[in-house]
Amino acid sequence: MTDGDGAIYSFPAVSSMGKLPSSVIDRNGNTVTINTTSGTSYVDTSGRTALQDSGFGVSPESVTVSGLGAPYTLTWTPLSTPTFTTPITTLFGTCSTSHSSWSAKGVSNLTLPNGKSFSFTYDSVYGLVNKITYPGGGYVRYVWGMNTQAELANSLPCTMLYAVPAITDRYVSFDGTNEVQHQHFAYSTTWPTGGGAWTSKQTTVTTYDLVRDLPPAIRKEVYMILRRVAHTSGFTCGAF
Repeated sequence: MTDGDGAIYSFPAVSSMGKLPSSVIDRNGNTVTINTTSGTSYVDTSGRTALQDSGFGVSPESVTVSGLGAPYTLTWTPLSTPTFTTPITTLFGTCSTSHSSWSAKGVSNLTLPNGKSFSFTYDSVYGLVNKITYPGGGYVRYVWGMNTQAELANSLPCTMLYAVPAITDRYVSFDGTNEVQHQHFAYSTTWPTGGGAWTSKQTTVTTYDLVRDLPPAIRKEVYMILRRVAHTSGFTCGAF
């Protein structure tokens, strides 16, 4: 296959969809050979392995990039089947919803070539990320809920509005202990009378400063952390 820029993509002779090409040649003749017999490797024209992936979703997964002193390492964890219920508004016919079982996995830890790592945890009800912890110990955590009447399903014998999972709250901690910011998200969708595509969607974000409500000693400690973060980022931090 040749694209508009003249790059040539060669695909293996397989019947299944979603396969990577076995090679890509750009219009200048540079070639990348893609090997998927053991993980995935990308070899350039000079014969150098530019990138080597030990196997997507295989824990631990190692991604080696040429020129870096160590690989990226990913740890995967199985995710439980979501247990949330989907609120619906029936517009026509008889409607219902259900969850099929799944065998999904999510990244629980990512270690960078410099040894620093990120960790991820997941909400057992929704199967979605609910906390990201950064190398310095700070984190962002999320609370999930349902965005009601967000989407339209129209398939005989049912027409309905249904809810989808959405972030309702977001919390930030710089030191891994004290949360300094809280954001609340509220969603709304406007539908025309008589059915049809939605006419507008709105997200309202309300932000709360949690530092001012902390005891003075803890507030001072958080302030010092903020000053260090501001200093390394090139910003200024005023007094509380």
